Amino acid sequence: MLAFAWRPVLDLVEPPWQRARKAAEKRTSFFAYLATLTTFAVFPSWLDLLEALTAFTILPHFLPGQKNE
Repeated sequence: MLAFAWRPVLDLVEPPWQRARKAAEKRTSFFAYLATLTTFAVFPSWLDLLEALTAFTILPHFLPGQKNE
């Protein structure tokens, strides 16, 4: 239930979330991208996740087994 409550709040007040949602065009696409990205990578921060969603890509250093340099 919290997810349903947070989504409208984020739509109103979180600019990185708004950019990521706009990039996906459809809400269903956005949540499909979210599920896919979080299946393959662990993001160290909320902003890193939203940047990946906006660009539709995962930077190599977020993938398991990759070293941060």
